[in-house]
Amino acid sequence: MRHIIAAIPSLFTLLNLFLGCAALVQIFTGKLEYVPWIVIAAAFADFLDGFVARLLKTSSEIGKQLDSLADMVSFGLVPGAILFNFFRLGGHSGFWPYIGFSVTLFSALRLAKFNLDTRQTNDFIGLATPACTMFFIGLVFMLSDPTFAWDKILLNRYFLMTSSLIFSFLLVSEIPMFANKFKSFKVHDNRLRYSIILIGLLLIFFFKGSGLALSILVYIVANVIAFLARGTKIERA
Repeated sequence: MRHIIAAIPSLFTLLNLFLGCAALVQIFTGKLEYVPWIVIAAAFADFLDGFVARLLKTSSEIGKQLDSLADMVSFGLVPGAILFNFFRLGGHSGFWPYIGFSVTLFSALRLAKFNLDTRQTNDFIGLATPACTMFFIGLVFMLSDPTFAWDKILLNRYFLMTSSLIFSFLLVSEIPMFANKFKSFKVHDNRLRYSIILIGLLLIFFFKGSGLALSILVYIVANVIAFLARGTKIERA
């Protein structure tokens, strides 16, 4: 019975993996409009495996490794495939589309580091792979937005190359970025978290799916500013 209970969180991890595979099929068959919803469902399954494990007070090394393997597909291979597809949609052939897979390579490095880095119990060091993926999912929403010709920007090879390289760097950077793990719910202790969450919700409310990419940018910029501010204080001290 104990083994059955211990396996329950892994079912959600496998669901995450299955949804990541489904998203890849949609990307490579040209059905990008379905991808955001599949990936959001994968992110929810990824949340549930940890939530259920804590609820049942069960954890295992195999569960930890399986979680990283599933994340590598849903939040490592999928954003690289989206970028590859964007390059192709923009008419960029040759080596250009493969630049997008730099995000996939650095996602693998990030996940390997995460499994070994004991500093990342409460917050992240570098950008988490789900957050990185949500940015590119937001770009998919933007591309289908009829109110503005986003394709001229989003399918530009230099925008795509720059985005690929910047997010690759952020994935393995030493910049601390907060996780949505609250030690307490006091406003004073969580001002940055509450502020970014509120801004993110407002952006999604007003800009719908496109606001997802904007909210991730706000999250990144706020964490980078906080990191630089802390560094400045240390130097002055």
